Amino acid sequence: MREISTAAAMLAALGRTERLGILAAVGSGRAGTVTEAAAETGLPVRRVLKEAARLADCGLLRLDGQRLSADLGALATAADALDATLPTSRPLADDPVLARHFRHGRLIAVPEDLALRHRLADLAATLLPADTTLTEAEVNVALHELYDDHAALRRLLADFGRVTRDGSARYRVVPPADRPPLPV
Repeated sequence: MREISTAAAMLAALGRTERLGILAAVGSGRAGTVTEAAAETGLPVRRVLKEAARLADCGLLRLDGQRLSADLGALATAADALDATLPTSRPLADDPVLARHFRHGRLIAVPEDLALRHRLADLAATLLPADTTLTEAEVNVALHELYDDHAALRRLLADFGRVTRDGSARYRVVPPADRPPLPV
């Protein structure tokens, strides 16, 4: 939970153009002191100190007297913390081959490999509630969280027997025990 809070604080801090400009100047090496950051951004020194303190509070910048240094690795750590909260994070951690087709919990492209497509269908089925009849619109909303082409995923689920459908109006998740076996 603390990591998510830190990530939110970083995003909030970067929501001001002044702070973003300071971080860019320091992170790129164009500014290493408060005075240099003021010159680079066109902000008064006093304002740079105030905004740099805010960036330091969330871990993006270090302020040591007049010296400034950026910790851009903190952004990657924050992204990892956010990624860990996604519903796909645990299944993808157990399937590194399928995980290569994802970026930040979202599918980049449907894999060509048949076995991977079956594993993708299994993963996509976990986004739908079991023991519930869903409308096509409800299925689309859930699958859109995973991939922009939710229709392709919906067809994949139906074609691989992960859902049953009544025309295109109603969908139900097929329990894992009743699904067709994975190809070898």
